[in-house]
Amino acid sequence: MRMGKFTGITCACAIPPAQKDYMPISKMAPITDQIVIGTSGTLIKWITHKKLATRDIKILVFDEADHMLAEVCLISILVLLS
Repeated sequence: MRMGKFTGITCACAIPPAQKDYMPISKMAPITDQIVIGTSGTLIKWITHKKLATRDIKILVFDEADHMLAEVCLISILVLLS
């Protein structure tokens, strides 16, 4: 994230917030960053609540994809992105 200040690239971390920093998704501002890194569960929540638009996604990388496949949520993700 520190490199972004020199390049103009913006990024966001999609990780579950700590209890003290919790804010309902409905009150969050839409995510407009160019790079979003995070857990699959949080990314799916942001997409389903229309806080992260999928129309401009060029590359999508999932960390811990083996867990997603084990939980059979890959189909849900593909439906969300289509």
